Amino acid sequence: MGLINRLNYFYINFKGFIGTNFILDWLTQSDEEIINLDNLTYAGSLENLASLKDDKQHVFIKGDICDSTLIISLLTKYKPRAIINFAAESHVDRSIASPEEFVVTNVTGTWALLDAARENNVKHFHHVSTDEVFGSLDLNTSKKFHEGTLYEPKSPYSASKAGSDHLVRAYHETYGLPITITNSSNNYGPYQDAEKFIPRVITNLIEGKKIPIYGDGKYVRDWIHVEDHCRAIDLVLHKGKIGETYLVGGQVKNTNNLELVKKILKIMGKDENEIEFITDRPGHDRKYAVDWRKINKELGWEPLHDLDTWLTKTVDWYMSNDWWWKPLKKEAEGFYEEQRDIKSADKFKEFVKETSIPGLLLIEMPTYKDARGFFREVTRMNVLEKIIGDKFKIKQWNHAKSKPKVVRGLHAESHNKLIYPVSGKMFAAIADLRADSPTFGKVETFNFSEGNPRALYIPKGLGNSVCALGTKNVNYLYLIDKYYDGSDTKAVAWDDQDLNIKWPIKKPILSQRDKENPTLRKLFPERFVGK
Repeated sequence: MGLINRLNYFYINFKGFIGTNFILDWLTQSDEEIINLDNLTYAGSLENLASLKDDKQHVFIKGDICDSTLIISLLTKYKPRAIINFAAESHVDRSIASPEEFVVTNVTGTWALLDAARENNVKHFHHVSTDEVFGSLDLNTSKKFHEGTLYEPKSPYSASKAGSDHLVRAYHETYGLPITITNSSNNYGPYQDAEKFIPRVITNLIEGKKIPIYGDGKYVRDWIHVEDHCRAIDLVLHKGKIGETYLVGGQVKNTNNLELVKKILKIMGKDENEIEFITDRPGHDRKYAVDWRKINKELGWEPLHDLDTWLTKTVDWYMSNDWWWKPLKKEAEGFYEEQRDIKSADKFKEFVKETSIPGLLLIEMPTYKDARGFFREVTRMNVLEKIIGDKFKIKQWNHAKSKPKVVRGLHAESHNKLIYPVSGKMFAAIADLRADSPTFGKVETFNFSEGNPRALYIPKGLGNSVCALGTKNVNYLYLIDKYYDGSDTKAVAWDDQDLNIKWPIKKPILSQRDKENPTLRKLFPERFVGK
């Protein structure tokens, strides 16, 4: 956000991409004082305006635009003549993953600014918005968005920006707040976060990584260089008509994402083998195109930066400023990796089945076979951890072999366990031995074989026992999240009458310890009072 004081401006989110470029340009041309409020989320960086550290024209305050008390105190102190609201959570993929943050910043934050501006009689409130509020155009249409286009947002991001636009207009119509709005097409240029499309393409190529492209890559965007956008905002601030909206675009020719990537590949001397098509995202708008005749006719603005020339300059900037984008790149790629994990988790989740005992999970391991053999997924830790609601940090891997007629346990350990057979046939009995559990004494049994690949996640406190089926040994692996010592293991007689396990063998071979295991009633007498 930004304030303009004396001639004084109060800027909101000026350490973000567009705000950074605006303020750097503004201070080269004006002696007006700027108060810059920014919460320094992932999209804002102190490094962006490091050159202004000792500039007395620039006052930086770290704070949240939703903090009405802070906003009012700043307006009271500095008495700015204008507010420019650049603040926005603006990444569509992030809005799909975490829509609440976008509603809070883009809607609630804008409301807090508007209300404070009204109370303090601010003379001009300018709101920076997006063409994405208008939804999507058909790919083959010649139509473009204009100031009269109806709103039809498709993503949580664009919906939250649409809501903020409506609030700004409502404060003008209801309270007479002097406002202007600009809706811009897709920006590019220096200081844009590495998670956005053009910087991600460039930085991926610099780092030797593939370029991921959603769907068929034929999504059309209207690209405008950030300096052209900043000039438009400047003109609207000085010459724009109060209460009006101006659309700002940069192109006269459609360019789709695939064509744009090919331009960058050519600039960087790479070939199309660097392209990797990936699954499309939900609600992906097909085409944006902006009719900017109004701002051209009324204010004399037009874009001065052609795409080919300034795309090359943008590539050069990122190649020369890896000190700036590499820390942001790490965070951005972490987000994308997390999203890939979530999608992978959703696909794998169908193989994980809950049972009648809380926490006990049966995993029907997917197996992929071909002439070479097979590949089997035992589990995916992100899926397992999401379902159990906790981390499962493996401390120890174990391999056990059981001979025919041998019964191991019934043992309840103090660790969580993932168990699965790798050869032979196996029977497993799991009993709930957690004294405070609503399913105390409940038993689940399972059969395992190479033709029926399965795994079990067994939470601590559940008694578990296995035996080989048939005449061959069974080999199984189990992974635990605590180093095993056995000292705190509870054990129950394998043939306890209260558990009434239907064993497939009659006279098992038991260890001496298992022969001496107590009954359930003896181990948990408090659960059998009066029975």
